[in-house]
Amino acid sequence: MSVTLHVMKTAVRKLGANLVVPEIADSKNGIVELLEGIEKWDGDLMSDSVAEICEAVCLLLDQLSTPHAEDDGDCIRFLREQVSLFQAKKQRRRYSADFMVFCCILFTISPHAYAYIRSHGSIILPHPMTIRSVHALPMA
Repeated sequence: MSVTLHVMKTAVRKLGANLVVPEIADSKNGIVELLEGIEKWDGDLMSDSVAEICEAVCLLLDQLSTPHAEDDGDCIRFLREQVSLFQAKKQRRRYSADFMVFCCILFTISPHAYAYIRSHGSIILPHPMTIRSVHALPMA
């Protein structure tokens, strides 16, 4: 029997870090184990673990980035990066090259607007010192 798991009307192949959905269920025990794993994953989400919720959001965003959604790919990548940055510690945040280019341009055009957006907290932006250090790098 073939198995497909949908979360919020989106087919997924993996839930959390440990649960991989098999393509074919070859036994009743396999189906029971899958259902128990789904129940545990869903129960873990109910515990309001920020990391688990962010992981679920990233999973759904990954499912959205298909070749059919090429036009929306940049937006989906931006949202995925923001969710990943949200759950990372400030000292451990790593920004994509495209996002750093955007931040450098925004900071260069208007440092005050950059400071406002950053202080507002609706978008996670690198510290201005990080931007300045990128600006200071010699062009190769």
